[in-house]
Amino acid sequence: MKYRVVFFLFLFLTNHTVADNVDDFLSSHVAKIKARYENIESMRSSFDQHTRHPLVDSMETYSGVVSFLQPDRFRIEYLKPSGQFIIAHADTFWFYTPENQQMMRCRGAESLDFIELVRRYIESPSNEIEELQDELVIKVLDPSTAAQYTSMSFAFTKNDFLLRRIVLGDASGLETIYEFKDFEIGLAYPPDLFDVILPGGADLVDCSGEILQEMKQ
Repeated sequence: MKYRVVFFLFLFLTNHTVADNVDDFLSSHVAKIKARYENIESMRSSFDQHTRHPLVDSMETYSGVVSFLQPDRFRIEYLKPSGQFIIAHADTFWFYTPENQQMMRCRGAESLDFIELVRRYIESPSNEIEELQDELVIKVLDPSTAAQYTSMSFAFTKNDFLLRRIVLGDASGLETIYEFKDFEIGLAYPPDLFDVILPGGADLVDCSGEILQEMKQ
């Protein structure tokens, strides 16, 4: 689930220190990025998600809004296709797909371990940092800690150190690009924005497919 990379990247940037054994050049840039996020209590941005399927030479495009609230609340709401949303509370995720009339709940050790996975992504000594005119791009050259990804990069703007782009690639050649824009910082969210409410007519199911709460007829 690629959206977990987005969520745990935010958690890493806002709640965890940079390891001492990281290359000085890499750690100095990561520290600057983290310093930018550590004082951000809440943030919202628009995003576009592009998924390229090389085998059938097609591109899928999605768009929506991502919201983050310290210390561990996260929401992705898709505007295209409309109706889908993802809510995260620490190690638990809820993913609603209206076409299936299902809300899936995933939690446990896999989620708890993912923050350390993201730490290794960002802080790997084998990473490269490319300084472009307006961006700072961290390229993960050894993403073998997660078999589903063969390439990964994170792009931050140099003037404000905000995350602008994530690029993920897998062994099949599938490439997913998240692009973030229109940042709003320090928002007072509606009190129920991160509440988990099962939509009417939907089943609540576990990641394994077990039905936890069946829709009422």
